[in-house]
Amino acid sequence: MQKDNEEGTLTSKVANVKKQSSQAKTAISYIRTATLDSETQAKTICYSEAIREKARQLEAKIVTEWKEHGFPSESKKRPRLTDLMSYLEENHTDYLIVPRLSMLSRNTSVLLEYVDRIEQLGTKVISVSENETAMANYLALAKSKASFNR
Repeated sequence: MQKDNEEGTLTSKVANVKKQSSQAKTAISYIRTATLDSETQAKTICYSEAIREKARQLEAKIVTEWKEHGFPSESKKRPRLTDLMSYLEENHTDYLIVPRLSMLSRNTSVLLEYVDRIEQLGTKVISVSENETAMANYLALAKSKASFNR
């Protein structure tokens, strides 16, 4: 009887692991452009397609797309990025996919603040144009430089 119970428990545990691994990963995307002319609109379409392809590679479903037009990366007033951060605080999301890191900020210290905050919320930042190793090396170097300057 004990053996049957143990096998039932083991079967249940295996089923739970399979269920958890089969749950789709979630992703959101963020695209920021300084202007909204016809050339930028075409780039935005290309960015969106590249982001969807990256999500497919990660086996993730894009649940929300955030697009911000008319805001340079230095602008502190980016309402869609503020909304995105609020969304991440309230919703578990596996990935934030951006065409490139500079979409978040071109200022290294501000970029680090965003990436750190996003990662603290349990979301991994993925860049379409920068490979993961180069991105990790850049962020590590920037963090060490920032801590040295303090």
